Amino acid sequence: EVRWIDGEMRRNAQMDEGADEMGSWGGDVAGQKRHGRVWSLSQPRQVLGSLSPCFLATALFVTACSLSMLLLPLSNPFSPLEHPPLEQGYAVAQPWRCPPTSDLAALVRRGGGQEAGVAPMEYEFAHGGKYRGLGATRSLREGEVAVVVPAGMTLSAVTAEEGGRISPEEIEGLVKGGGMDEFSLLASMLLLEASNVSSRFRHYLCSLPRHIPLPYYQTPQDISLGGHGKDTRLLTSVLSTGTVLVRSYLAASNHIMNKRKDLFPSRPSFPQWCWAASVIMSRSWGVPVPNNTALYRLGTRQMHILAPLADMVNHDEASRKVGVRGDGGIVVYAARNLSAGDEITITYGNKCNTELMVNYGFQVPGNARTFCEWDKLVAKSLLRQKEEEEGRGVLLVSARQKQEG
Repeated sequence: EVRWIDGEMRRNAQMDEGADEMGSWGGDVAGQKRHGRVWSLSQPRQVLGSLSPCFLATALFVTACSLSMLLLPLSNPFSPLEHPPLEQGYAVAQPWRCPPTSDLAALVRRGGGQEAGVAPMEYEFAHGGKYRGLGATRSLREGEVAVVVPAGMTLSAVTAEEGGRISPEEIEGLVKGGGMDEFSLLASMLLLEASNVSSRFRHYLCSLPRHIPLPYYQTPQDISLGGHGKDTRLLTSVLSTGTVLVRSYLAASNHIMNKRKDLFPSRPSFPQWCWAASVIMSRSWGVPVPNNTALYRLGTRQMHILAPLADMVNHDEASRKVGVRGDGGIVVYAARNLSAGDEITITYGNKCNTELMVNYGFQVPGNARTFCEWDKLVAKSLLRQKEEEEGRGVLLVSARQKQEG
C-alpha cells in the first residue's frame, strides 16, 4: 500500500559538495532550478564576507544566553558580528575519508531497497553554473518506480530508540519534561551519527551538502538587498524559525547533549545545530510514527525522516508526488518518460513562494499560489482567539445575570 504525500515536510533544491561556493542566497547557483524556473533571494554575488551563518537565530541565541547564562561558557560565544566560512556548521567528521556519492544506489540495494537505474548526476542551470540532482541511467517509463528506500534505511527520531541508544523512558522525559520534540530528537541523532566515522549512515551522511541556503543564514542586509526587506510574511517566518532553533538547541543542550557524555563527548556547536536543522527542513519527508514507539505513546503521530538517495530529487511543479509505503518506506516515481541522463524530479507540493523560500531555499517565478500555509495558520489562530474572546464574553454575561438574579 502506497499513500501520496505532497512534500509538506520536504526538501530544497539540491546543492552539491561544492556548496561552500554555491550554497548561499547570492551564490552562483543558490536556489536555482533547471530552465531558470526557480530563482534565488538575491542576485549572484560573492557573500563569504557578508554572510553570518544562522545570523538571525544566532542573534537571538546571544540574547538568550546573555539573559539566562544557562549553557555556553564565555570561551564559546556566537557573535553575530563574526563572519566565519559558510561551512562552519558542517558536522560530518573526517569528510576526506568519505566514500563516493556515486555508490549510494548500490547502498540502497544492499539495504533491501530498489533502484531502477538511477544515480546522482550534475546538471547545468540555464544561466550558467551547476547543481546536483538524481538522474536516470537508463530509459524509464512514466509512472515507473525509480527508487524505493525501506524504512530501515531512513534516519528519524525513532532511530535512537530502535538502536538502543536512548531508552523509551528517557525519550519520554526528553519530550515531556525537556521541551524536545521529534524534530529536535532527529537533529540530535543526525549530529550524533555525523560525528561517528563508523556510523551505519556514514555513506548517506557524506552525501549531504556542506551548506543549505535557507533564510535564517541571512543577515537583514542580505534580505533587503534581495528585495525582500518589506516582505512581512518572509521576515516573520524567518524570525519564527530562528526562535525555534534557539529554543530547540537550548533544550537539546540542557537535556541530552550535556547529560549524555557517552553519546556527546563534546557538545555540538550552535552553527552545527543550524546545519542539522537545515538538512531536516530541506530534505525530509513526513511519515506516520510507528505505533510501537515511545513517541507514538506520547501522542506524536507524524515525524520527519531522511532517506538516502531519494532525498536528491529536486522540485518541478509539473511532477508527481512521492509515495510512502505502509511500513514508512519512500517510493519515487518517474514523472514522465525519461531517457538516460534525464533528471528525476518530484513536486514539493502546491506551496506559495514564502513557504518554498523559508523551507527549501528557492522561489518559483510566476507562482500562481499566493495563499500560504502560514496564512492559514494565522487565520486559525485569529479565529481561535475570537472564539475564546466570545466564550469569555458569554461567561461574563452569564455571571452578571446570576448576580442580578
